[in-house]
Amino acid sequence: MEPYQVWQIVTGVAVLAFLLVWLATQMVTGEQVKAWVGYVRRASLIAFVLGTTVFFLIPPSQKLKPGLDLAGGTVLTYEVDTSDALDSKETIAQVIDVLKKRVDPDGLKNLVWRPVGTSRIEIQMPAPPKGTKELRAAYQRSREALLAKNLD
Repeated sequence: MEPYQVWQIVTGVAVLAFLLVWLATQMVTGEQVKAWVGYVRRASLIAFVLGTTVFFLIPPSQKLKPGLDLAGGTVLTYEVDTSDALDSKETIAQVIDVLKKRVDPDGLKNLVWRPVGTSRIEIQMPAPPKGTKELRAAYQRSREALLAKNLD
C-alpha cells in the first residue's frame, strides 16, 4: 500500500469520526457523553494531523530519487596547493568557480562541488541514466560506419 493511500484512509477515518462526534453532540446531552465526545474529537484531530504529517514526510515513491550511494556515481577529491595563498578558503572557492565554468558551464550535469577542509575539493558526479550506454554504443557504430565510407 502506497503512503498516500494510507494518508487518504487515515484522513477519511478522522473526518468521519469528527462528523460522528459532531452529530452526537447535537443529539445527546449529559456530562459523561460530552466528555467522551471531547476525547473522540481530540483523537480524530490528532489522527488527521498525524496522517497529514506522514503524507508530507513520506511522499509517494514517484517523487523519491535514489542518492549517489544507491543510484551509483563517482566522488572525486582533489587537493589544491594553498601554501602560497593568503586565504586558503578564498583560493578553494576560486578554484571551484573556475572548474565549474570549464567542466559544467551550463550547470546541466548535476555535479556537486564543495570544499573539504582547507585544501581539498570534492566533486560528486551521479551515474548516467540507464539508456546512456546504449545511446553511446549506437553513436560509436554510426560514427564508425560514417568514417568507413569517407574517402581519404
